[in-house]
Amino acid sequence: MQTREMCIFSEQSIRNVHGHRPATRLALVALLALACTARAPRLKPTDEALTTYLTSVHDWMQMTNRHAEENEMLMRKLSARHGLSGAGQLAQDPELLAQLNRQREEMAAVVAGAPVGPMAAALGTTIGGIGHGTLDGRRMTFLVEPNDSALAAARARYGETFVDWVLARKGRIIATLSQ
Repeated sequence: MQTREMCIFSEQSIRNVHGHRPATRLALVALLALACTARAPRLKPTDEALTTYLTSVHDWMQMTNRHAEENEMLMRKLSARHGLSGAGQLAQDPELLAQLNRQREEMAAVVAGAPVGPMAAALGTTIGGIGHGTLDGRRMTFLVEPNDSALAAARARYGETFVDWVLARKGRIIATLSQ
């Protein structure tokens, strides 16, 4: 069952509406009613939008993990080269700086390709009710951890139909993000 928040017009807004002609008054009432809704626009989820979103999150997680592994390997190598007293030299090491710059550019490309907008926000909010990304040791993983308050917020904002559609694909979401 869906609930709707009520919007009570202020006395001033009602006086302003009554001071206009009927056609204008109707338009103003309609605009005030739209402004009072707390819901996002109705979104029609698609498998294509879900695939795009999941691929983007998966790619980001994989890139994060690859970069962490590369940095760990390089730090071992550089620590052996510079020793314990060479922290200042380590921070200025050309090999480290080059790797960090390359990683920054790679991650910028992944982030730039990530979906944005109402559909991405709705999918992210709803999937947050299924689980979330977390650092497990040194790796980014998807932790399946149901969050009823996140699902309730998603239902209130995006509607039962949208959230139920996403939840019906829970297995696919978990499988993709857990790889």
